[in-house]
Amino acid sequence: ELLNGELFTSVSEAQLLTNNYRETYNTTRAHSSLGYLSPHEFLALDVRIQRMVLTRSAKYR
Repeated sequence: ELLNGELFTSVSEAQLLTNNYRETYNTTRAHSSLGYLSPHEFLALDVRIQRMVLTRSAKYR
């Protein structure tokens, strides 16, 4: 997504933007495979609830 939508003017700019995107993607962005929760929200759930979420999201793939 990021690489298709950005025109980088320098290597340092590309590094900064990709690091920011990676951080957002891995912590705050909702993922359909996690029941539309962010990874941060998913990890805060009890393990039993995590299993239920993963089982339900697997049914819809």
